[in-house]
Amino acid sequence: TEETEETEETEETEETEETEETEETEETGCEEGRATWLPRSGAPQDITPVISRGTPFEAAELPLPPDGTLELCPGTYYAELIVGGPGVTIRGSGQGQTKLVGDGDGSVISIGSVGTELTVEDLDVSLGRSSYGGGIGTSLPSDAATVTLRRVSLHDNSAVQLGATYYEGFGGAIFVFGDLVLEDVTVADNSAELYGGALHHEGGTLVATGSTFSGNVAEFGGALMLWDSEPQLSGLTLDGNAAVSGAHAYVIGSAGTIEDSTLSNNVDMAESAGGGMAIDQSDLILRNTTIRDNQVEQAGGGLLVLYSTVDLIGTTIRDNQALAMNGAQPDPYLGLGGALYMIDSDVTCSGGSRFVDNSAVSGPGLYFVYLYEGRFVSSGCDWLSDEVGLAPPLVTTGEVHHLSGVTGLEWTGSFGANASFVCNGVGCQ
Repeated sequence: TEETEETEETEETEETEETEETEETEETGCEEGRATWLPRSGAPQDITPVISRGTPFEAAELPLPPDGTLELCPGTYYAELIVGGPGVTIRGSGQGQTKLVGDGDGSVISIGSVGTELTVEDLDVSLGRSSYGGGIGTSLPSDAATVTLRRVSLHDNSAVQLGATYYEGFGGAIFVFGDLVLEDVTVADNSAELYGGALHHEGGTLVATGSTFSGNVAEFGGALMLWDSEPQLSGLTLDGNAAVSGAHAYVIGSAGTIEDSTLSNNVDMAESAGGGMAIDQSDLILRNTTIRDNQVEQAGGGLLVLYSTVDLIGTTIRDNQALAMNGAQPDPYLGLGGALYMIDSDVTCSGGSRFVDNSAVSGPGLYFVYLYEGRFVSSGCDWLSDEVGLAPPLVTTGEVHHLSGVTGLEWTGSFGANASFVCNGVGCQ
């Protein structure tokens, strides 16, 4: 009798679950594998037969007209979508539920004309391979667009050099000219042969919030390449990315702000510099941001700053390392600037910024090269190490090392907690 009652209860539970699933499907009308084009005006169009032709070996090519929404129910779609014109939305049913998968021969989502306005929401994009933007990218660099990504995951995409155009190997997952918005986006395990393993952005504003970039790799800008960009980045996590220069980000010719973000645990590469970020000919504010546990061989375990203006406000740079070994000994010509290496730049730290427990062959806190101009200003920043006596050969005495190309003089010194000093063409005091 007890077994019979348990069986009846189990059957009732299964029936209830099936009924709830049926009711949910009826309410949303979103059957697995179904694709619908919803034009701004006119009747919905069932395009399931077209998009379902795609296979892992040959994705279905699907041009999307302007002014409408492509609604993708849960399922895996082997497709390459071509977007041209304003007012286009591609909407899935959630990350991990709706999957857009390429065939390794072209971008998964291509932006094909000037002035395109594209929004992508609630889906995964993977296995795209193109000269620029393996996951999402403009067909030509001149195709300036406005792109918004919300709750999108992009992984295992690549940008390669095929010899067809100048812009090759740019933006493993995303390549956008124009304005770009990223909200709660995850970009992981993508690669570019040249710039921006996760993202190459150029020629517009970049607003990114609450997004994660991990495991991406490129020659410059393992995760982010920001070129002639206006970044406003907040609440980002950049972890485990790799590049020869700028493991997590390379910023060039740009002006903007990065705040409340973390850049950590880069994957060191041979002859590397800028373990956290490389900033080149740019004007950047880093506010309430942490750069930690990164390592390079050449210079700038945390930051590499070249001919730029940088304000560090309430920012912590700690546990970074600049070290290259020559056999069993450190290479005396490399391993410069554990936290920060700068050339002819204006850098200011304030707001309780901290340089803590960084290590290098020379200048574990700061290595400042003055050739023609620049200065470093510390306004009440913390240069006091939490750990005393880091063992050689990882660090030499003197947290700050100054080299003047004008006078040929070198200066080495140490500072403590809440330190205020200025480095210029003649030294630091």
